[in-house]
Amino acid sequence: MRLSLSLGGRLPPGGSAPPPPPPPPPPPPASTLFASGQKGFQFDPSDFASMSVARDGSGPAPGIGDVVGRIADISGNGHEAVAASDAGRPRLELIGGKPALRFDGVDDALVVTSMTLGPSWSLFFAAEQFGSGSFIGCQYPDGKVNVLARFRPYVVTQALLDSGSQVYLADNTVAGSVAGEIRADGADFGLTFEGSAQKSKVASSPVVTAPSALVLGDQRVPPRAATDAALFGLVAYTEAPPTQQQRQDAAAWVAARQGSSA
Repeated sequence: MRLSLSLGGRLPPGGSAPPPPPPPPPPPPASTLFASGQKGFQFDPSDFASMSVARDGSGPAPGIGDVVGRIADISGNGHEAVAASDAGRPRLELIGGKPALRFDGVDDALVVTSMTLGPSWSLFFAAEQFGSGSFIGCQYPDGKVNVLARFRPYVVTQALLDSGSQVYLADNTVAGSVAGEIRADGADFGLTFEGSAQKSKVASSPVVTAPSALVLGDQRVPPRAATDAALFGLVAYTEAPPTQQQRQDAAAWVAARQGSSA
């Protein structure tokens, strides 16, 4: 009796197997937004794997409609933003087809601790406002608050100065869904948002440099104004300015994640 076995077809003439398929292409390079080693962080609500429903980071990643207890920093600097309570977790929603963290205007907030702000910083973000109030704030150990972004309904920012006074800057031409940059470099202070001319001023003294905590969403510290808003993405350089190329790339990165309910 004669037996034969065929696995996957016949061999070609000469008995040699066909060459293996080529390897898959390498993964795309990591984000270059922090390639120069700057301090800061980057949060991306469209990266579901970077978030967890639980505040301690355990359990599943959220889906659309779920609450978010923690979002990890994708810059490589190891920061994270964590909700202060289970009741204060924002919800992951689709707004204009783009994933966003929706803060409810009552008590939702995410807090980034163990960071230093200054002497130069830049904050790039895309967000949509649904009410007036403080949206991004920085709390110092002595309780003083630097309101980095406030909707009223246009965008307002302020910074604490070494002299003890404050500097304010506003852009009353942008409202609703916004994407842009707020920055300070010593005593130079500026705003740049898509669709609007750059705003800038020179303060009377440099901005304060101090350890601080960044609060995203409803401010539980003075001025205690909550805001109903959504965050599409955020890039923060906290201790030194980005390079010009990184500034362009960061602005493009947040703009690409921006949605609008309009």
